[in-house]
Amino acid sequence: MRVGLFSMGEHPDRLPRDAYNEDLEEIVLADQLRWAEAWIGEHHMNGRQEVLPSPEMLIAKAAVKTRNIRLGPGVRLIALHYPLDVAAEAATADHLTDGRYLFGFGTGGGQEYGFYNIDFAEGAARVEESIDIILKAWTSEAPFSYEGRFWRMKDVYIWPRPLQSPHMPVARACGNPASFYSTGRRGFSVLASQFTSGEHIAAGWAEYERGARDAGLTPNRHDLGVSRFCWVDESDRMARDRVRNWQNKSLDYIRSVPVAVLLDAFKPTPEAARTDVTFDHMCDIGQYIIGSADTVIRGIRRLYAETGGFGTFLLVAGRDPAPLRDRLAMFERFEREVAPSLRDL
Repeated sequence: MRVGLFSMGEHPDRLPRDAYNEDLEEIVLADQLRWAEAWIGEHHMNGRQEVLPSPEMLIAKAAVKTRNIRLGPGVRLIALHYPLDVAAEAATADHLTDGRYLFGFGTGGGQEYGFYNIDFAEGAARVEESIDIILKAWTSEAPFSYEGRFWRMKDVYIWPRPLQSPHMPVARACGNPASFYSTGRRGFSVLASQFTSGEHIAAGWAEYERGARDAGLTPNRHDLGVSRFCWVDESDRMARDRVRNWQNKSLDYIRSVPVAVLLDAFKPTPEAARTDVTFDHMCDIGQYIIGSADTVIRGIRRLYAETGGFGTFLLVAGRDPAPLRDRLAMFERFEREVAPSLRDL
């Protein structure tokens, strides 16, 4: 099992320059720790909570500061953008990272669709059409045309095409059975959210396998990445106390935007309010993996068993649950005290 970062860019009311520099320091340390990959979020219309609308720009700077870690957007909201622009930006990033670029895409949250005056109900269909065009742009040596529901193009192409052949590895953020199935049919990797339960991931992976087999492909759990908010400290109490206040404020923000529906799966009872989904409740049920090294090891192993296994554990990063020095020290503690006990997975 590999380790990586899922960098959210969640820095409420911070000067973006400072937030970007701290996210870069996290990615640089992850590279020094020989972690496998870092995914960088794209967000719009989130007030001043999440600060990065253009992940490829941070990826290009991170590539200069790192040597081995693979870098990708987590995720490009391809339903909202002109597909050839996305394809060209990704291909350029592949060259600028010297072939370390990964392409992540997904549907995103409803609040971001208003920024582009696009109906969120069309999101999934737009994603499918857009990825068809993007793949064609990356692999077509001659100009091509496309006639679809949302996009019409005639005699178009991009340059440069990707450095990696036939294109960079592709992953999709999957949250419902249809997205898992489509991703399996296409042979892409899966990115599973911190707000997706192990049980839901296991059910989604069954759809992924069905899609892969329908396309004549062999599914491999190496292609599943699972993200979690994780903090390891000297004791369970110290870990919770260090990040509780900030994380409860983050949950308050989640409740204010359309993705609040994701919290419903974690209510103590069906009748409970979303405000009952607190930081300590998420720790108690194991959705947040917070505690001493032994507690975190048990939590990740339990998640691995619940999902049926996965290839990459992604620590949610790019946030301010503690000062930067403490976040960096936590990464080092994770590598020193947790990672060695997971190498058999």
